[in-house]
Amino acid sequence: MMRLLTHFLCAAALTGSAAASDRVFLAGATADSPTVAPPVPDKPTSKAAEHGRPPGGTVTLDGAIREALSNSPRLRAAQASEAASRGERRQAGALPNPEVSYSKENVRAGSAYKAISPAQNVYGVSQLVEVGGKVSAREHVADTGVQIAGLESQAAALDLVRDITIAYAEAVAAEESVSLAAEQKSLAEDVLKSVGVRVDAAASPLIQKSRAEVERSAAAVALDAAKRDRAVAR
Repeated sequence: MMRLLTHFLCAAALTGSAAASDRVFLAGATADSPTVAPPVPDKPTSKAAEHGRPPGGTVTLDGAIREALSNSPRLRAAQASEAASRGERRQAGALPNPEVSYSKENVRAGSAYKAISPAQNVYGVSQLVEVGGKVSAREHVADTGVQIAGLESQAAALDLVRDITIAYAEAVAAEESVSLAAEQKSLAEDVLKSVGVRVDAAASPLIQKSRAEVERSAAAVALDAAKRDRAVAR
């Protein structure tokens, strides 16, 4: 007797589509993962206001943080990882897919044997039932994965806010340095003019004019350096 056994699997869709990436906000929390949410303006009246920029074009700290949280690839990757872990959590509580089987016996048996045992078609459906706490253990592991992914997503948001805050502070400090250097250069030029008048009137020695010129040159160099630092900070 020859046996021809054909098995095929019928995959059943046991889970829904994965949820979209959870947005991470500063100062908020959910049961699965704490999240944080930045301050949001009430009703921006222009496109510049939506990005935290006043009409004059100046970028505010809140606006820079909000724009970074909306467009950061690093944060989007963390959110996608969190969404994937939530999908795994839903899948962990689902039963294994059922299996459908088919077999045919006595396909090529002789006529004498077929008279005793004719050809047979056998159909079957099987479902694996897990016992011993396997499902609950798998769900516990998946819950832990969701919590870890949520914390990583929150940490990515906080790291981004920290980096933006530091960069913004450095940019503001560089701008103040440029203003201060410009004032020092203007003061040095005024001193040079005053000393020049006194030297021309023979009221001061020529060496004082030379010193004033050196101070003006040093102030100009300091201003150029401050402008370069500002460009880097931006």
